[in-house]
Amino acid sequence: MSAAPRHDFPRPMLFGAAALIVGSLFVATVGTLARQDAQALPAEQIVAAYDIRFLDQSDGGMTVTLADGAVLARMNTEESGFARGLLRGLGRGRKLSGVAEDLPYRLVRTRNGRLLLEDGTSGVSIELGVFGSDNAETFARLWRAGDSLKPARTG
Repeated sequence: MSAAPRHDFPRPMLFGAAALIVGSLFVATVGTLARQDAQALPAEQIVAAYDIRFLDQSDGGMTVTLADGAVLARMNTEESGFARGLLRGLGRGRKLSGVAEDLPYRLVRTRNGRLLLEDGTSGVSIELGVFGSDNAETFARLWRAGDSLKPARTG
């Protein structure tokens, strides 16, 4: 008769897993606190803001407009992927809160160059730069489109 083999995990691997869990909780906590700070953004830090809507198109693309209907951009399916992912998460929050999903979002530029997408109905503010420069560029293009409409709209 032979003894059954032991299947003990090596201690370093257990300590590493515990450190990973504790580190993840730390990062999640810091992220939550940072998001709360972003929501408390003082008005003097805001350079300008645009209220924007995202409208689905039959071809899978998306049209982005100012709240008054002026078109900022038309995105094809490939271009709209990142925006669509963000909106899916924000829309889920609106649906759970019983808020109309077609209300505009706010695209905000701060004095230090940060670009934020805010949902005034839920108080969520997302700093777009944390998703990488390519993804942030999607919203930076929308910002530039809004700026290009500004002189024609104020005159």
